[in-house]
Amino acid sequence: MSTISKDNIANGNGWAWGQIFGTAILTGLCSLIGSIIFFNYTNKTPELVYEQFPAANFVSGVANNVSIYNTRIENAGNKEAEEVQAYFELPITYLIQEVKIEPKFKSITYSEANTPGANIKKIFFPRLNPGDSVAFSILVNRSKNTEEASELKLELRGKGITGHAERRKTNSIEVIFSRFMTFGMLIVVGLLSLFSYIKDKRMDKQMHEVRDKQICQLEANANKLRELLNNKP
Repeated sequence: MSTISKDNIANGNGWAWGQIFGTAILTGLCSLIGSIIFFNYTNKTPELVYEQFPAANFVSGVANNVSIYNTRIENAGNKEAEEVQAYFELPITYLIQEVKIEPKFKSITYSEANTPGANIKKIFFPRLNPGDSVAFSILVNRSKNTEEASELKLELRGKGITGHAERRKTNSIEVIFSRFMTFGMLIVVGLLSLFSYIKDKRMDKQMHEVRDKQICQLEANANKLRELLNNKP
């Protein structure tokens, strides 16, 4: 590997400064890429998400209507979620007759907690591993005075975390492509800056060389003129 002398740096050598600048850019990019990779592999957290579907309404008898609410919860993170609780609530005039629980895996255990009213249900899960999901079908009786079924209130919590509505999942290929595009843009910007810097340094050096040549030529002409004047009889 070639070394950069102090004389080259002191004289404003474009390539010397270019090597320093390029090394700094490459070092920064390598550090950034390494940090992102390390973060993705070591930062493991649970993420509780839920998805709710429109209620299905049916006419049943003279006094009541029947509605079925369907919803789903999932641990979309990369670490197990502990002490997970799904809380369902409807208006006080609604009667929850049955809650059908369908875990994605048979190993998922759960229990139903006591609630203060027939319009509330609490389901407790000791643990949901990454990728575990549970579907719920809630059968409800409601008064015929209510023309449209009310929205089901859902709260999802775990140890140290709060659930949220499910967002659109981003394809892993899209994420990788986006990151590579970002890195590529950083590299392009860095290289353009490097080339521009080297070009400016070269132009400065050429201008200094031209100026030095002009000064030398002027000095030579002045010396010749002095010699002619001194030799004049």
